Amino acid sequence: MMHKKLILKQDMLDAFKKLGMQQGMTVMIHSSLSSLGDVCGGAQTVIRALLGTVTREGTIMMATESWKNFDPDADVHNEVGSDEWQAIRDNWPAFEQSPSRSKERLKNATL
Repeated sequence: MMHKKLILKQDMLDAFKKLGMQQGMTVMIHSSLSSLGDVCGGAQTVIRALLGTVTREGTIMMATESWKNFDPDADVHNEVGSDEWQAIRDNWPAFEQSPSRSKERLKNATL
């Protein structure tokens, strides 16, 4: 059985430095945790490595949008008829800080 390499926080710190990331930078992150490999400690380790790299002087930005927040006309609410679209527009919350509703673990770790 082939095992994936375990990725530690120090591995991430080294990789971020090699990419040119440094203290005080503003970085935009768009990633899938599973695409990074087997990260020891999961999303929290990634966030801690990012914070350890840019420090408190820097800024980490990460999109937290939900595809369901698009207008129903964009065909993301196809489980309801178009006669329900205005009700969705009037009642769908713009943002909900609820990590349990999303599979996006990196984004949820920042909330």
